[in-house]
Amino acid sequence: MKCIVCGNEGERPRSKFCCSKCEQKYYYQTRKEYRTQYKKEYYEQHKDECLERNKEWVEENRDKWNEYQRKRRKEMKEK
Repeated sequence: MKCIVCGNEGERPRSKFCCSKCEQKYYYQTRKEYRTQYKKEYYEQHKDECLERNKEWVEENRDKWNEYQRKRRKEMKEK
């Protein structure tokens, strides 16, 4: 049986997928809208907690954050 994601023959005879990677890819593609909506609702309900976690992460990973900002500014200038 061929995989419905990549079209390869797989080692899983009773499955629509050749491997777990293709199965996960299909799952996340089909549930993308639902997951986006869920994330928005979660953020609205837990906004303070999310902002606090973000603030803590930025403080703990200042080097990564600065590098991200430099890269982002550089890309914005090129556009």
